[in-house]
Amino acid sequence: MSGIAGIRDKDGTGAVTAMLGRIKHRGPDELRVAGLAEGVFGAVSLAPRPHDEAGPLVRNNRMFAWDGELFDFEALRGSSGSEASTDSEWILERYDQEGPEVFARLNGPYAAALLDGDDLVLARDPLGQAPLYTGRIEGRVCFASEIKAFGENVTDIQPFPPGQCLMRGELRPIRKLAAPPPVDPDPDKIAAELLRRLERSIERRLAQTPRIGVWLSGGLDSSVLTALAAAVSRSVSTFSAGLAGAPDLAFARDVADHVGADHHERLCTIGEMLEVLPSVIYHLESFDAPLVRSSIANYLVAGAAAGHVRVVLSGEGGDELFAGYSFLKDKEGDSLRAALADAQGALHNTALQRVDRMAAAHGTRPRPGFLDPDVVAFANALPGDVKIHGPERTEKWILRRAIQGRLPEEVVWRPKEKFWSGSGISEKLAEVANREIGDDAFARERDIGPGDTLGSKEDLYYYRIFRRWFPRVKVLGSVGRTLHREGR
Repeated sequence: MSGIAGIRDKDGTGAVTAMLGRIKHRGPDELRVAGLAEGVFGAVSLAPRPHDEAGPLVRNNRMFAWDGELFDFEALRGSSGSEASTDSEWILERYDQEGPEVFARLNGPYAAALLDGDDLVLARDPLGQAPLYTGRIEGRVCFASEIKAFGENVTDIQPFPPGQCLMRGELRPIRKLAAPPPVDPDPDKIAAELLRRLERSIERRLAQTPRIGVWLSGGLDSSVLTALAAAVSRSVSTFSAGLAGAPDLAFARDVADHVGADHHERLCTIGEMLEVLPSVIYHLESFDAPLVRSSIANYLVAGAAAGHVRVVLSGEGGDELFAGYSFLKDKEGDSLRAALADAQGALHNTALQRVDRMAAAHGTRPRPGFLDPDVVAFANALPGDVKIHGPERTEKWILRRAIQGRLPEEVVWRPKEKFWSGSGISEKLAEVANREIGDDAFARERDIGPGDTLGSKEDLYYYRIFRRWFPRVKVLGSVGRTLHREGR
């Protein structure tokens, strides 16, 4: 699947069908709705993988729908002695035996909904890779993959918290990510183990996918995934987008040539960016300036990739796991660990929201290669001095060390550059916003709610567009804001 919606209302078929219609882009191949005495669920689906369920599953007076992927389905089925033929069948079968603890066993992104008698059970993966929101229609609980699915009659819209399960009206944590493994202090052994875990992550994400794409920005993270994917599959296509002459494009070409990928480049102009901007904000469901900037190039590259592949690897999570941000360079020990935990906790409604929405806007499915639980657990167990290393405070040092020899040296040791800057977008958009919004208008409109003030004219420029799509004030509580922004 690629999008779900539902309501606790036996007469909710019309409402759910309308909700799915608003997110049809997420799964353009099929739309299905099913109902039981206590409610109605629906799903939009991409062409299914071998173990995908195309719509809601009804078994033994239970109804189940999920937007997710199991990357180790065969292993799970074999270890449990199951004869289930789809992800959904296996999860529902194990739920009968284990209850909500089954969600702790899933490796992959998921947003799940189960109607068990009159109890609506909801669950979301630990990092929030799969989107999920809840709301109310005339007091009845409903859920959906995107805010826009709810339409105008839904109140109390909230993001469902990652790593939580709602059961009998109460939230409970599903699990922590995999227990931290022991770490050898030898940097060479750390690098070798990290590379092994990353290779396994990519193998899982490429299994049963005959052709896969990579959003290749030219930065370290997407370049690492490109190199590892090319080592597993001969059918890897890479996709880049940006303004002509942008530095990212040259680095992306070098990486694609180095690994022998089938490379595609989407050159764009500032006029094209402004033309797609309203669509970007509509799909993104945010007005956060750094998020919008990066989403424009992401939207264009996702559109280019959609003409060739249905599944793409993306590099989100590398900065949050291996300390790739400049504001982390002066942190050490517990301070660094706490900052990285905060950054990982914010992924679900910032970078991961961008990845999900820009892929879904074009009917494709993203797979962030760094966010395998085995990789996350290992990265979080590493000492800070292998992430930010040496007198020069080199960020993501251990990741660079692990991939050395697989990529050109100038890519491996390239300093961190924000996606929107490397693609040539940042300055152009700020110039447009400063032309369009005068000082008086900015002073008058920058306060958007109690304790919330927009930091720049660019913020306000995007906020105005956002408000045209989403006029309800209460939606603001669902909008993620980038941590450690310049100007805030």
